Amino acid sequence: GKGGYEEAAVGGAIKTRIGGAKINLNGRVKWNDGFDHRLGEYSDGAGVKTGDEVLLRGGPITDLNYEIGGDVEFATAPKLNTKIIGLYRTGNDSNDSSIEAARFAQPVTLFETRSRLKPSEAVGRIQNDWRGIGRHAIQFGGEVAYNRLDARFSAASTSAGTVTNFPPSDVLVEETRVEPFLTDVWTVSPKWKIEAGVVAEFSKLTLSGDSTAARSFKFIKPRAIATWTLTPKTTLEFRAERQVSQLDFGEFATSIDVAVGNQVDAGNADLVPEKVTALSALIRHKFLERGSIQFRGSYEFVSDTQDLVPITIRDAGGNITDRFDGTGNIGNSKRWNGELEVTLPLDWLTKPAGITGMEVKYTGHYHGSSLTDPVTGLRRRRSYEPLWHQEWELRHDIANSGFVYGISANVQEANNAYFFNEFRRQKEGVRTRAFIEYKKFKLGTLRLQYISIPDFARDRFIYTDTRASGTLSQIVNRKRYLDPLIQLTLSGKF
Repeated sequence: GKGGYEEAAVGGAIKTRIGGAKINLNGRVKWNDGFDHRLGEYSDGAGVKTGDEVLLRGGPITDLNYEIGGDVEFATAPKLNTKIIGLYRTGNDSNDSSIEAARFAQPVTLFETRSRLKPSEAVGRIQNDWRGIGRHAIQFGGEVAYNRLDARFSAASTSAGTVTNFPPSDVLVEETRVEPFLTDVWTVSPKWKIEAGVVAEFSKLTLSGDSTAARSFKFIKPRAIATWTLTPKTTLEFRAERQVSQLDFGEFATSIDVAVGNQVDAGNADLVPEKVTALSALIRHKFLERGSIQFRGSYEFVSDTQDLVPITIRDAGGNITDRFDGTGNIGNSKRWNGELEVTLPLDWLTKPAGITGMEVKYTGHYHGSSLTDPVTGLRRRRSYEPLWHQEWELRHDIANSGFVYGISANVQEANNAYFFNEFRRQKEGVRTRAFIEYKKFKLGTLRLQYISIPDFARDRFIYTDTRASGTLSQIVNRKRYLDPLIQLTLSGKF
């Protein structure tokens, strides 16, 4: 296959003062375009060719996106500072696709999709910082946000003249959210600092079009963080907080990924936010001049867990006419995570040879989870979440030369997805990056970078009826190999 992506953007910022107030304004407009052409072959278990496939996809299609924001900061009293922030953004997100499949002794099928999304967001926030009580730093204020998504989707199939009916596809989603907040950072002693805060969220969500719904939400989100400085080089942090995820408005609209066999992601008008009670601890130790090692562990109790669920389509009599997959809420679950980060400067090893400024860094993440599968009733992990991922990085800033170079590698475990009639395993190869940069070029910084695009493998195990049947009807294996990306960047100030 072959593909391409083009992007152009222009932005600007203004920083100034009017009287005692600091004013920042910024804006950006971005244009992008892209395409994807793929040729594929079908073969049987013996490797004998049984058909061809052509995929043509366009998207984004000359999409324009705009953003403007700013803030003003001023002193309202001797120990009270106020900051007002505003943001507005809008744009287009479009995608068209067609896939033609021709198998021997079977009719040619042509499947076409058209998607047009127009998201917009407006946010206003005021925050006040007050230092009127001893060793306390108090922040209070509020945020108001309006989010909107106009989603329009259509699909047509010419397979033997049949027409496939899809779930609600033309949807207007609107949300108004108000969030007052209060935080107090108390420096108890040189070794202890405690932060306590609370955010109250009040929101109203409405859907109109092919799906209709109206819901109001009220959430209280407390947070407490205690930091203990054991020594100047060793710190412990304990955290407990209540989190409420923001809804992805795209989950209310239907879409289809033709590249994986016309997978339908059905819009779900009943989706509600996921809630998490998280407990975590972190220990950080610094050594040498720039070295550090830290470990963070967390355990989370999740309600209204979001994952893949079967979404049924019924006729006027209540009979099921079709089933699709989509994002939905599947009850309670648990998550546990571990993160290890080590930064090791190498001057102690390389300085005798006259080399300084070299360091290596390792980051490793482990993600565990457990929930009840809505199809089989058995316990399993979350969809699309790899068990672990790791990154290694070497960087060398050559002293007094202006040159910096580095190399990194990133690898992760396969992730699984659990559809109502399919188990899917996806695995990426190692992603590598190497760069060399020169900072003393007259026009600015010149950077040459090599980025490998990792190989990608997808195995689909498709079952008769549902996964609960245990009877496999088809196995589909796909692999993708892409050439690396070479980037030459010049950046500077004038």
